[in-house]
Amino acid sequence: MLTGTNSYTGATEVNAGTLIVNGSIASSSLLLVHSGGTVGGIGTLPTTTVSGTISPGNSPGTITVTGNLTFNSGSTYVAEVEGPDADRINVFAGNGQAGIANLAGTLRIVPLGGSYTFGSPYTLLSAQGGRAGTFTTVDTAGSFGAGVTSAVSYTFNDVRLTLTAAPLTPIVTTPGAPSLGLSSPANLAGIASALDRFVAAGGDASAFFNLYNLPAGAIGPAVNQLSGEAHTGSSAVGGFVANQFLGNVLDTSLPGRLTNAQPGPGAAAFTSSRISKGHDAPAKPTFLDEPRFALWGATSGSVGRIDGNASTGSAKRNLDDAHLAVGADVRVLPGTIAGVAVSAGKARSSLSGGLGKVETDVFQTSLYGMTRIGALNLSAAAGYGRLDNDASRAVPVLGNTLTSSYVSTLWSGRVQASAAVFGWNGLTLSPLAALQAVQVRSPAFTERAGIGGNAGALSVARRNDDTSRSELGLLVDAQTMLGAVPVTAFMRAAWAHYFARDAAMTASFVALPSVGFSASGARPDRDSALIAAGVDAKLTERVSLGLRLDSELSANTRSLGGTAQLRVSF
Repeated sequence: MLTGTNSYTGATEVNAGTLIVNGSIASSSLLLVHSGGTVGGIGTLPTTTVSGTISPGNSPGTITVTGNLTFNSGSTYVAEVEGPDADRINVFAGNGQAGIANLAGTLRIVPLGGSYTFGSPYTLLSAQGGRAGTFTTVDTAGSFGAGVTSAVSYTFNDVRLTLTAAPLTPIVTTPGAPSLGLSSPANLAGIASALDRFVAAGGDASAFFNLYNLPAGAIGPAVNQLSGEAHTGSSAVGGFVANQFLGNVLDTSLPGRLTNAQPGPGAAAFTSSRISKGHDAPAKPTFLDEPRFALWGATSGSVGRIDGNASTGSAKRNLDDAHLAVGADVRVLPGTIAGVAVSAGKARSSLSGGLGKVETDVFQTSLYGMTRIGALNLSAAAGYGRLDNDASRAVPVLGNTLTSSYVSTLWSGRVQASAAVFGWNGLTLSPLAALQAVQVRSPAFTERAGIGGNAGALSVARRNDDTSRSELGLLVDAQTMLGAVPVTAFMRAAWAHYFARDAAMTASFVALPSVGFSASGARPDRDSALIAAGVDAKLTERVSLGLRLDSELSANTRSLGGTAQLRVSF
């Protein structure tokens, strides 16, 4: 290694090994780099002829040649590129030479990583006196990534390297899929094609270079990180919590809710609603007058999972919630009540693979009514809710951590009916039917950047997500006495069919506002089985207690919930 300024005037030859010049040997009459030798560093050289290798810098850096520079046919110029910087050779006039660069041999590009830039040429060589010829061979030792195309161009004075974004759509398409009439998952294809259109229109995708800089097999999963699919969790949470709440407010099973008689099977609720054949005529009340008012409280919680879908590229979603609800019943007619209820709790939706989560504070309120006509139970409820959502997700490929907060509104409704058609020795069979609809309205919002900037941050459009389904099933319950306490145990099985299962969003990148796309989250199957079991006990003439378990099962859906409800009449 040579440092400082050297004053010798003779020729310098490198026959083998490596000469690092971090100072100046410009006073030398000539530098000859033979086929077995290498010259490097960030110094100043005299007129130079290269038959071996020249590799500027100390990864990377610039060599200055005062005089002419000649590359012979067997020579190699090793140019390292790291982030926005690249090796460079500057050729200036001096020592009686015009500062001309005569090119031949091999230009070897060596990517070292970092945040490269698209469309801004890296100047690898600049000759004051002009350039003659081109490099015979250009190769790359390593890779800028499967999504990067590199091109070397020449001007009168310069040699330039330009990196451009390659189309992502062919990369994220499953190999062989086009020939089979298939395509890549919709979430991936939507984002990839949006970025491709942006680049084709002349846009600069440098903010996403770390994505393009990946091996082909890693680009698809990385594109999926950009989708913001976690935000579809607000609609999933809305359907999940509304189902629990509506089941509580329309639970006619607790003894004395519709009459002051012994407990009987009642309405077709997703929880335990039921009515017993023969209870259309109430048993003789233990009170002189039936209680007109009742207060009830319920605590409930559930956990669930919805598997992702390969055709959309959605991830598996895990859901959990916990709530406390209270309500007041008013008997407006014999066998008919109206009421109001409120509920507060928390819920969470999280995606597998660390793609993000939404944590929600939930408030719901409902107006409802129930009536009994002979053996027939009819019930209906309308609800409103507020979902305070705090979302967080990471985009590891871009080094981003992103957060957002927004308020969704929840509108829900349910109508249900059941009838006791057969009873024998305390055992009752009741067919049941119900319709339920939920709409979650979410505003437009923009994600905030935490760690790593906002390259992957999204502006998400406002949306209304609808979930609706029908239920048909059969309830079997049995009545008995546990000591002096009347007890009813039940089991219920029903088939649920979903008409609407919205779980999609539209967004654009904050860094690239013109790049918009749609993404879908995991959705339940069209059809699922609803299975429930529970027990209700009339502890005193005025106090009743109910316990139940509810589950929903399908090929891609699993959920289990539990509820404890206490009712006091007066």
